[in-house]
Amino acid sequence: MNVRAALPTSASIWAPNLKMQHPLDCEAAALQIALEATGIDVSQDWILGKIGADLRPPVLSGGVPVEWGDPYETFVGNVDGSMPKWTGYGVYYPPVMAAAQAAGAVAYGAEGWDPQQLYAQVAAGYPVVVWVPHLLQDDPTSTWTAWDGRSIWYALGEHAQVLVGYDMNAGTVTLDDDLDGQDHTLSMSLFQTRFAQWHSMAVVVGTGPPDPPVSVAATSSDSGQAVVSWTPPADAAAYRVSGYLVTTYNDRGQQVGSPDTVMSSPVTITGLTDGSPYYFSVASVNGFGDSTAAQSNSVTPVSGAVPAAAATAVSTDQYFLPNSDGSTWQVMDESQLAFTVTSTAAENVMLSANADLWTFDAGYDQDIGIQVTPGSGTPVLAAWKESGGFAGTFSPNAAFVETVYPM
Repeated sequence: MNVRAALPTSASIWAPNLKMQHPLDCEAAALQIALEATGIDVSQDWILGKIGADLRPPVLSGGVPVEWGDPYETFVGNVDGSMPKWTGYGVYYPPVMAAAQAAGAVAYGAEGWDPQQLYAQVAAGYPVVVWVPHLLQDDPTSTWTAWDGRSIWYALGEHAQVLVGYDMNAGTVTLDDDLDGQDHTLSMSLFQTRFAQWHSMAVVVGTGPPDPPVSVAATSSDSGQAVVSWTPPADAAAYRVSGYLVTTYNDRGQQVGSPDTVMSSPVTITGLTDGSPYYFSVASVNGFGDSTAAQSNSVTPVSGAVPAAAATAVSTDQYFLPNSDGSTWQVMDESQLAFTVTSTAAENVMLSANADLWTFDAGYDQDIGIQVTPGSGTPVLAAWKESGGFAGTFSPNAAFVETVYPM
């Protein structure tokens, strides 16, 4: 199960106190408790009907079974029988999980659970059917061989109940026990020991992933940022939504960075590039996973800084360039036709220049360029323009050059 929210130090959920209606139907009673806690009302007999039963008697040796049915497949023996007399036993997680799903719940069962995973499910609001002894008494295991050849672990006091709470600070868990119809607050460390002895078997019962949020929208008014907002789905409370997963995409549909997990709307997404479009998807999250994602509109962050005033260099003088070889650029009047610009952040600047050009003799091109010296570096020709003049001697306002230069 996928529970993203941090595990709180304690949590508890409501579940009814119900008792077994047959001598050996603890698994059906535990599942009935868990289902009712999630709003599903079915009887223990209905659950037993979904689980089924293998009524064949065991092969005994020395008074204990050496061959019997497979509790991973169905209930073994008679639900109204007796464990000490080996006329009935119980059932393990796969048929219990299937019965929960048949009742309309989303359920996940397995062996090998980490107890922290179970506590996370309880914190997310989901009851957990666990296989542990009544009052966590010591009950060692042995094995028999199922008809299908599988080795089956078993315990004389095999029992299922419902984990409904925990408290890290107190070191306790709360079990809703269907044997006596009561809640019992017991040692967390002892619970974990007994749980491990019985193969750490559990079934989490819930309602499945939630619906996606609605009215997902994105706005941007600050440099490098966007604000994403949404309305929780109508089933947020019933499906115990624990947070939201916000994913950023560029205008080519490529994911940008890692998704953000947040508890509520809105959220500010930072680290975006000004001038680049983005859109966002938001998915609801609960203990059973993520909803489908709902998408926002596209936004483009822009810098909030006020552009600097234009810097200019103007001269009305007439300049001469005698004996030009036609290929070597020469700087003209740095005292009037140059200026210094200092940038405080990475940005682009627009540079432009124009001039009237004249030659004594027709047949010569008349070119103008813009030279930039970055800091104390080497001067570079940022842009140039061949302005004409080949057919005549005078090019009024014909020489104009413009470029964008990164600083």
